[in-house]
Amino acid sequence: MDRRGWTEVSLAAVLSLIMSMTGLLLLFFMLPLQVMAVRRGEKGFLISASGVLFGNLILKLALTPEAVTAGSLIIADFAVFLLLIGGLYAVNFKMGSFSKVWGFLIVTATAGLLSLPVLLYLGSDPAFLAVMTAQIESALAMLQQAFQGDAVVGSITAEGMFRIFKDSFLSSYLAVYCFFVALTWRLGLRIGLKSIGRENEQPKLQELNVPDRLVWFLFIPLTLVLLRMLLNGKGFDMDLGIAGFAVSNSLYIAGALYGLQGFGLLQFLMARKQVNPGVRRMTGWLLPLSLLIFPLNLAVIFLLPGLGVSELWINYRHNDKELVQ
Repeated sequence: MDRRGWTEVSLAAVLSLIMSMTGLLLLFFMLPLQVMAVRRGEKGFLISASGVLFGNLILKLALTPEAVTAGSLIIADFAVFLLLIGGLYAVNFKMGSFSKVWGFLIVTATAGLLSLPVLLYLGSDPAFLAVMTAQIESALAMLQQAFQGDAVVGSITAEGMFRIFKDSFLSSYLAVYCFFVALTWRLGLRIGLKSIGRENEQPKLQELNVPDRLVWFLFIPLTLVLLRMLLNGKGFDMDLGIAGFAVSNSLYIAGALYGLQGFGLLQFLMARKQVNPGVRRMTGWLLPLSLLIFPLNLAVIFLLPGLGVSELWINYRHNDKELVQ
């Protein structure tokens, strides 16, 4: 790698490290690494990623005042960064003949397995639990102060909030992981290809085709969730235990995949009907934003995956590849 390459890799590592330590920019800290994967290949990615991982670890150790209490937090923090960067690396360079959809699923399943020892360790570590309990008690105190006199808020306990937090995290963390890696890959690929004049090579959402067999990862969890709701409504407690966390993560991931396919299909059909490009672009912005608005988000959450799934039985495209823009 020439001097310019080393400069790019070093700048990417520094930028990524700064973003990883800075508020909302943390959500985009892997973007410079993905750009390096496009511009400088596997070697450039590994060098910049190593700088981010060890730089972050050194800074956390230097900035953490109480090493004993924070030891578990540092382990958790390093594990999260390692799984995220490792997942992005695998998607870019280690998936071989697998499609990108299968690549993201394989990486997510692997991250789930590798995270189990860390989760078990943290769940049994008194220091980590004490820190988490203190944070929850502080948040609960602020909530109860803001809603003084409210009987419902006043009845909430720190133990109850901790259980809710734990269940919510375990029910969705793999889906969030998959979404985070996929979004970083997509945005970084677009930026990287545009920076080297190859923007026409980026994959188009209209061409997304979820493998047919993945529909079972949507139908089976959805059936179990609906069955549980039905039985609970009749007074029966259907507890799936640890399997329930796998069911919910699978449902979220498969639903998002078919939702993206439905969104791409909608864009394709609008192109076929020669809808004004400005209207199509506006639709592309408004549909994601509608996820923040109730009850529009319910319509989007159900209709877009439904449209994507319907392509299993209805051939909307008829091989009209020229309409994919």
